[in-house]
Amino acid sequence: MIKPSAIRRLFTTGNSPVAACLPRDTSTQRCLPAPSTRARRYLLVGCLLLVALLLLSSCLPVDTLLNPRKDNETQVEDITQTPFSGADDFTSFCDLLFVHEVTTDSLTLNQLVADPAALGIEPLRPATLGQLNREATNVENTYYRQAQVQLAIYDDSELSSADRQLKELLEQAIEQTLEMEAFFYYDEPLLPSNGWQAALPLSLLEFNFRTLEDLEIYLEILADIPRFFDELIAFEQQKATQGILLSQEALAESLTEAQVYSKSDVWQAVRDSFVSCLNADVEPFTQLSEAQRQDYTGRLDVALSDKVLPAFGTLAHAIEALVDQAASLQGMAHYPQGKDYYNLTMRIMGFNEGASVAAVRLETALEEYFDSMSNGDDGLIEGSSTIPGLADLTQTPEAVLAFLAERAQPDFPAASSIEYQIKQVPEQMPNDFTMAYYILPPVDEPDHNVIYYIPKNISDDLEFYTTIAHEGIPGHMYQTNSYAPTATHDIQKALNSLAYMEGWAMYAQLIALDYLPASTAATQSYAAYTKFIYGLQARIDIGINFQDWDLDALRDYLSEWGLENSAEYLYTVPLKQPLAYLPYGLGLIEFFDLRLRAEQTLGATFILSEFHQQLIASGPVPFSVLESHFETWLNGQQGLVAWAVAPVVPGLRSLPKLNERTAA
Repeated sequence: MIKPSAIRRLFTTGNSPVAACLPRDTSTQRCLPAPSTRARRYLLVGCLLLVALLLLSSCLPVDTLLNPRKDNETQVEDITQTPFSGADDFTSFCDLLFVHEVTTDSLTLNQLVADPAALGIEPLRPATLGQLNREATNVENTYYRQAQVQLAIYDDSELSSADRQLKELLEQAIEQTLEMEAFFYYDEPLLPSNGWQAALPLSLLEFNFRTLEDLEIYLEILADIPRFFDELIAFEQQKATQGILLSQEALAESLTEAQVYSKSDVWQAVRDSFVSCLNADVEPFTQLSEAQRQDYTGRLDVALSDKVLPAFGTLAHAIEALVDQAASLQGMAHYPQGKDYYNLTMRIMGFNEGASVAAVRLETALEEYFDSMSNGDDGLIEGSSTIPGLADLTQTPEAVLAFLAERAQPDFPAASSIEYQIKQVPEQMPNDFTMAYYILPPVDEPDHNVIYYIPKNISDDLEFYTTIAHEGIPGHMYQTNSYAPTATHDIQKALNSLAYMEGWAMYAQLIALDYLPASTAATQSYAAYTKFIYGLQARIDIGINFQDWDLDALRDYLSEWGLENSAEYLYTVPLKQPLAYLPYGLGLIEFFDLRLRAEQTLGATFILSEFHQQLIASGPVPFSVLESHFETWLNGQQGLVAWAVAPVVPGLRSLPKLNERTAA
C-alpha cells in the first residue's frame, strides 16, 4: 500500500477553513515484493512488484509487473523457433504460455510455482536473475508475435465465455507488451525503494525453500547477482546517453540504498532465514547431517562476502556516477516520448482513459472529497484516539485480521477461511517508502499467503488498521483468495491489472472503516480525507510527469486547496516514483463509482455482498472489462430496465472554490 504524504486538514470553528499541511516521510505500499524489472513484460506480476508494486504489491507500480527473460540460450532459441508446437487447443496454449512466463527467471519460478515438477516444469539450472539487454528483449518480442499468430487461430465460437475473455486479455497484454518496444530505455530498474538495489534483498528474504535443490538454486542466484548487476549498469549507462535518467534526487536515494546493502550487517536477516530453513524440523531438511548444514552455511557466507557485497558496492559506484549525469527535478514529460509512454503505461495498468481525461476526473473527485471532508467530523483526521477500543484492537496485525474476518463476513463472504502468515520486514533493511505488502501465493499453493509490514512507517493505530485491511481482509489477500478458485487456467492467476488490484484494496480499506465503533460522520470524514490525499498525489503526478508542471505551476495549483506551502515537498514525490499513485488514487474512484451506480440503479434491492461478489468474480482485469461485466450484472438485476449510458461521477455538480467555502 502506498503511504501518502501526511497532509493534514485542520479546520477552525469559524467560517473560514484553514489548511495546515504537515508533511512527513512518504511511503508507497505495494502488492508484491518483487524487484522492478523490464517494463516491456506486463503479462505477469513478477517477483517483487515492486512492483509497487513497483509491487511492489501492496503494492509497486508499473515496473514491478514484469521480469526479464531467463538466461538460457538453448531454451530461448527453441522457443523462438517452435514456441507453440502441440498447442492444438486453447488450454494447451495457455499451459505453454504460463510455463514461459514463470520461467523468466529463478525468483519468479520460485514465487509463483510451489512444485514445478508437478506441472512439468524443469528448474532453471544454473539459476538466474534473467537478462537486461536489447537482444534478450528482441527474442521475447519475437515470441509474443508468434503468440499473437497462435491466438488468432482459435475460433471464438468454439471457446467458452470464460476462455473468450481470457483470449481477449492475452491479446491485449501481448499487444501492449509489443507497443513497449518503442520505449526500451524508459523502464527504470533503479527506482528508490522499488528498484533492484532495494527489492532484491527482500525477495531473497522470502525465497521459498521446499527441496534440497532449492538450496542450490538459492546459492546460484546469489552467484548470479554480479553478472546481472553488470547488465543493469550497462542498461542505465545507455539510458544516460538517451537522456532518460531519473532525477538526481531519486538516484541519490537509490545510491544510499545500494550503499547500505553493500555492508554485511544488513544481510543478517537473509542469512538467518537460510540457516533456519536448514534447521527446520520438516522433510527434507531433517535428512541433513550437521556437516552438511555447516557446508551449506559456509557456502552461503562465501557467496555473500565474495559475490553479493562486492556486487552492491559496484552498483553503488555506478549509481554515484549516474547522479552526476542526471538532471535535477526533471519529470517524465521531459523525455522525448514521455507523454506517449505515460499514456501507454496507464493503459497497461488497466485504465480506460489517458492522462488528460484522468486529470479532469480527478479534479472533479477532489472537489467532492474535499467538500465531504470539510463537512464531516474532522476530529478523527487528527488521529485515532476518538475511536473507542481501537488501541486494543490494533495490538497485533493478527488481531486486526481476526476482527475484520468476523465483522466483514456479511459483506465479504468466506473471509474467515483464509490461511496466512504475518511477518515484519527486518529493521536493518532500509525501506522508507512502504508500510506493508502482500505476496501473491503460488498458483499451486493458494494457502501460502504472506503479509509483510513495517511498523516504523505506520504512524498511528488507525493507519495500522487500514493498512492491514488493505493488504489482508477485505483487501488484496481476500480478493486473491476469493478469485483464484474460479480460474480455470494457471495463467489467469498470474494475470493482474494493477489499477484493479490497488483500486480494490483502497476501496476495501475504506469500507473497513464501517466496522469500527465510531460515528458514521467521523469515519466518512476520514474516508474522504484518505481519498483526497491519494487522489491529490495522483493528480500531481499527472501534472508533473505528463503536463510538465514546474514548481511554480504546482504551487499555483495547490493554492486552490490552501496547500501551497507544501509545494516543494510534494514536487519531489512524483519525480522519485512516477505513476506510483495512479493505481491508488484513480483506482479507488473507479470502484466507488461502480458502487454508486449500483446503489442508484437498484435502490432498496441493492445488496452489498452481491455487489462485492460480482466484482471479485471478474478477477483483476482492466477496468474496461470490469465495467462490461458490471453492466451485464446490473442489467440482470434490473431485468429489462435500460442501462444509463453516462456513469455517475461523484462531485459532478459545480462546487465553489476553496475561498468561497465555509467549514462545518
